[in-house]
Amino acid sequence: MKRWLSALVFDVLELRWPSPWSGGPSCPNSGAKDLCPVCGMLVSNYPNWVATIPSSKGRSHAHHFDGAKDVFRIWFRPAKYVCQPQCAQDMAAIWA
Repeated sequence: MKRWLSALVFDVLELRWPSPWSGGPSCPNSGAKDLCPVCGMLVSNYPNWVATIPSSKGRSHAHHFDGAKDVFRIWFRPAKYVCQPQCAQDMAAIWA
């Protein structure tokens, strides 16, 4: 009986307050001609490895990558690859 009651309480709480991963902004999709800003390869050739860093200022701009290695290169040293130092604050998250 306790297990059933705790499951019911959990379900009610989950409906009332969804987890942080269930909502929020969706990941911008990469296009057929998007190039990785680090290595210059076509991102569409590697659909299972695509990762995206969206801008925190909206969905108008995002960088798409063909693998995790390039994502971490730009995450830790953005000025070296694509942007001015002030745009490091614009990188919102990593979508993989």
